Amino acid sequence: AISSQFDDFSRDLCVQALLDIMDMFCDRLSCHGKAEECIGLCRALLSALHWLLRCTAASAERLREGLEAGTPAAGEKQLAMCLQRLEKTLSSTKNRALLHIAKLEEASLHTSQGLGQGGTRANQPTATGFWPPSASLS
Repeated sequence: AISSQFDDFSRDLCVQALLDIMDMFCDRLSCHGKAEECIGLCRALLSALHWLLRCTAASAERLREGLEAGTPAAGEKQLAMCLQRLEKTLSSTKNRALLHIAKLEEASLHTSQGLGQGGTRANQPTATGFWPPSASLS
């Protein structure tokens, strides 16, 4: 995800453009391809969410600094936009399921690389064990 590489949150227009791009795909995610493509989508969504959380934190910090300086508008609009995208992204059952799969896959990857307790693979399910889902996601 390109947005996950952008971290100059002081560039309001760039951040706003990335948030607008998130709006375009947030409601339209689907996994109808190969298992690897579906896992890639899950990881990309997790990466985008991580970026959005970093952006939210940076915006909140700018707002705090603005309040201390007597200019509360600094960071307020960007923070509101970030919170809107967080709510929109996480209000979707499908998106939450994709994020859950990404976290399971991440945990499985770390465990298989010996990063688990005692360097042994824990008995955790991988995301491919959950695909395709038995219930329809909305």
